[in-house]
Amino acid sequence: MHSSTRIVFPAGQTEASSRIVHLHRLTPTAAAPGERGASGAVRSSEAGRWVVITEQTPFHPLDHTWPDQPGDSGQLVVDGETLTVADCLTAARPTEGGSLTVDGQITARRGSKDHYWYAAHVLSDAHDGQDLRGLAGADAHLRVDTARRRALSTAHSVCHLVGLAINTAFRERWRKQVTTDGLGRPDFDALAITSSRLTESGSTDVHRLGSSLRRRGFVADGLADVLPGLVDEVSATVHGWLAADAPITVTADGDRLEDIRTWTCALPEGTHHTHCGGTHPERTGELAVTAVDMALDHDGKTLTVTTRTHPSGDRP
Repeated sequence: MHSSTRIVFPAGQTEASSRIVHLHRLTPTAAAPGERGASGAVRSSEAGRWVVITEQTPFHPLDHTWPDQPGDSGQLVVDGETLTVADCLTAARPTEGGSLTVDGQITARRGSKDHYWYAAHVLSDAHDGQDLRGLAGADAHLRVDTARRRALSTAHSVCHLVGLAINTAFRERWRKQVTTDGLGRPDFDALAITSSRLTESGSTDVHRLGSSLRRRGFVADGLADVLPGLVDEVSATVHGWLAADAPITVTADGDRLEDIRTWTCALPEGTHHTHCGGTHPERTGELAVTAVDMALDHDGKTLTVTTRTHPSGDRP
């Protein structure tokens, strides 16, 4: 474990073979599948799940600092035995030695060079009663659930496109110059977003329209009155981009988990780049959107954006 996990998922790979370098039991302060709250902590009943770390992986892990895209699920096949991977989390260990920390346990700054960073494959509870320590050093074949990956990748790219479309729809609501996106619009999405959550069927993004954003020059007055029309505009813009079948690429500064990755989409109006550690399809034509909605809370200071998505050609 003297180097970070080598990752192959940025290129869309969903299978790989690798050596198992470490096995670990989850503790109550680490996250487990299906029980993760806002703090990243889990109930004590989830303690004991096996975590498997390999030299390289096609599995995308949940980011412990910006948990938008869930970790992949799938299988590890070792010596003919199939182990079910229920989730994949981020883990870290100091380069000078020390304990492995997983997800909510991690206190190091994201990508810190004084830590190694790992994709931690969390096995299902069906393996809790097994002693798997003898698998350390064995070769494993890793297979991601491709249908689930495809659905999450779709939701993720649509989420980026919806953010760009909102920037376009809100472009006249600024009285000061601010950072712009790749299309030259004020980047409302980047400046206001506070959380993003993806599922296999869409996304939910929360934007804060508080005093900080208003001091930057955003005009929220009257937004509620025109929001239905803006929703229609955003939806039309996104569907236009899907019809354009624009290319999407994910590039990386290196092949390790902590290396910076960038999502790029060459839209008709311009090319947008954003740092993103998730997975994505290769073209906007592979995406389908069945619904886009925006809603303000009672005091008009929180905007929640929801989408319903599915891979193009699949039934929603």
